[in-house]
Amino acid sequence: FERCENGAIPACHDNVAADMDGDGRTDVVMMSDRAGVYWYRIPPDPKTPWQAHRVGPAVHGGIDPRGVGDLDGDGDNDIVRSTGWFENADAKGTRWTWHEDIPGGSGGRFKDTTKSWVADLDRDGDNDVVLTDADIEAGDGRTHWFENADGKGRTWVRHVIAEKKGDLHTLAVADFDGDGDLDVFSGEGPLGGTGPGGKHRWYVWENADGKGGRWAEHVVNEGDRCHEGMAADVDGDGDIDICSKPWNGDLHVYLENLLKRR
Repeated sequence: FERCENGAIPACHDNVAADMDGDGRTDVVMMSDRAGVYWYRIPPDPKTPWQAHRVGPAVHGGIDPRGVGDLDGDGDNDIVRSTGWFENADAKGTRWTWHEDIPGGSGGRFKDTTKSWVADLDRDGDNDVVLTDADIEAGDGRTHWFENADGKGRTWVRHVIAEKKGDLHTLAVADFDGDGDLDVFSGEGPLGGTGPGGKHRWYVWENADGKGGRWAEHVVNEGDRCHEGMAADVDGDGDIDICSKPWNGDLHVYLENLLKRR
């Protein structure tokens, strides 16, 4: 690999790849609490400086891993940031309107630090928002989703998935059980776990009714710290597996989903 300086913000905490100006090309949204929220247009020669567009103010973490999507139903990508969302007002990413109307966020070590995911969790045709509390002490972590009640991003209804968990510095939304709806994965990270003796636990919350109204909790790993975990079909067998690692150290864990072996 060749390292190429692109002129983006320093000390970036969150990164999300998405088309922000509607030109069909992938851009990158970045956030640093030292600089703000920006998105960058990648030029035809990506080794040259990327064009920066400021979106608005930042928190420590709150837009990744998938906090970008169409929240108001107008066909362009907006950006979730913990307690609200930035509306892509001109559909080209050059004019943004902040809406402080998602009752998420937290009072953890870094205020309002969350992991964010935009998806249609209740399968009603519009995008909702899933949040976990990150950088928070053991026992205070929550996983919840916010129903986009009017389909326009102006009315949000909070639904609890889990509470009194540890530092949930991971979020993945996928169909882990193969039943056609979206489930939620997270795991407890460096600031503490809630298992026996403070062990860290990894959870898959099953979307039991397919609409986000009932959740069944499954502990899928215990004892390993989880930080920035990812979900994908690692072994190519058609189901969703999980990979993660601690905040520091060399341990990398792969959880194989045995769904196809049943």
